[in-house]
Amino acid sequence: MCTVNLQGLKEILKDIWAFSIALDAGNNAGTAYLDLRMRCYYKNFLQNLHLLAIPMRERHTGAYQYDLIVNALDILAPNWRYQLIGVSSDGASTMTGCIQGTVSRLARECHTPIFRIWCGAHQLDLVIKKAFNGLCNERFLNIVTGVTGHLRRQQNLISDMKCACPTFVLTRWISMGKLLKWLKEKRIRLLQHFEEKTACSPSTEWWITIMIIQPLVKRIEKTFISLQGLNTLVCEQRKQLSQLGTDIMSRCNIKGPISVEEELEFKAQLQQKPLHGFILGRYCVSQKEIVDAINEVGGFVQLSMDQFCDSDDNADRAKHQEIVSSFANFGLQIVTGVMKIVVERDARNSGTEEIPPVLPLDLFNVNSRLFTASLQQQRIRLRQKLSDEAIEQIDEQFRQLRIAVREETGLKAVLEQAHTRENVQSFDECWSPLGTKYSDLHRFCAGMASVMPGTSSVEADFSLISWTKDPNSQRMTDFSLESILHCKQYDRLQKLLFND
Repeated sequence: MCTVNLQGLKEILKDIWAFSIALDAGNNAGTAYLDLRMRCYYKNFLQNLHLLAIPMRERHTGAYQYDLIVNALDILAPNWRYQLIGVSSDGASTMTGCIQGTVSRLARECHTPIFRIWCGAHQLDLVIKKAFNGLCNERFLNIVTGVTGHLRRQQNLISDMKCACPTFVLTRWISMGKLLKWLKEKRIRLLQHFEEKTACSPSTEWWITIMIIQPLVKRIEKTFISLQGLNTLVCEQRKQLSQLGTDIMSRCNIKGPISVEEELEFKAQLQQKPLHGFILGRYCVSQKEIVDAINEVGGFVQLSMDQFCDSDDNADRAKHQEIVSSFANFGLQIVTGVMKIVVERDARNSGTEEIPPVLPLDLFNVNSRLFTASLQQQRIRLRQKLSDEAIEQIDEQFRQLRIAVREETGLKAVLEQAHTRENVQSFDECWSPLGTKYSDLHRFCAGMASVMPGTSSVEADFSLISWTKDPNSQRMTDFSLESILHCKQYDRLQKLLFND
């Protein structure tokens, strides 16, 4: 099975002008693996395929991982030094170090520049983790851990509710979404339970925090899911992250990015009146606006916050202010973090220029010089498969497309409809209205679109490895495990190779 699949992958790699890889190292079920996936455009569709899960017997240094990858690619794609157009990683120092990192070594080995991608979903995960760690002066997560542990031990409660409290894994922040949703839905029944178990009962302000951050986490989950598609484009990932930042700003009434003058004015107001509002970087929100956002969550939150605010007890008023401050800082942390995410990286792992546009409408709007520059940058890579005449035809079709969109009645509207047909833009859907009229330009853009926006598909491989190699299967050999991974894509590869 492995032999047949690997030979099929080699045939595919032989026929294409560009492909990208995503790689990640991890310890699964007691064994360290370097997982390698590739994406390319083949048979009119973007293909995301597993290459190898390579066992690692030495320290996970950049040099060692580089040698493993080169040994695999030299066999599967002998011309990879010309074909490799992008490498995606999780941003670990062993991957992205500017001298010794695996990605840096691969970039130096290639004959033409490659796109370096730091997984957008991973960066978003780091942003959310930081925001949660600072919630309620770091007490929130400690209480969450204690409450979930208590609830999962209450067998009578589980039997009565016919469901158990979801688990919360500190290293998997998306699990927080399921937990918050469950706590919000079961709040009334859980409050009844805690009336009997007062020693373990969380405070009212903790419940309020659960209620006000759950909608934000639900919105963040939506973006996480969209970023993890097998064929998600880098440009689409950028749009999804930008939209997430905009939506969180709207829900929290946050303003920004503010000018330097506005920032100085806001800070001056804070010096005169510390409770005027909150600011982080170039984003700010007033006290009144953040309270209005909290009141939008629901009746329980409104009534509870009013009781704290109107109380004669200074401790209650302090609780009110702590909730407001925590929610404001939580929202500001997410917005500033999300707006700083840049997936395209340079040799020093700093943010760099965006990958050139690959969708028809984006090509229509791009500056002609920018397209010419991107085509020239890929000329050496293209020459491995195309003649100079064919490369010039790409440029010609680009200009023909721009004229057609501008002058042909209804074409722009059709393309706009294709661009907005799905929540997440699809390369194939966006190009489908044009048929084969711009086939050379289509093929060029498809190669550029093969750059993978992250490592989510690699992490899916790791999940399968962990599931397959459970405690009862620890003696399973690495070759048997690789066979299982390849079995999952055997039928698909056979259809790709033998169906026209």
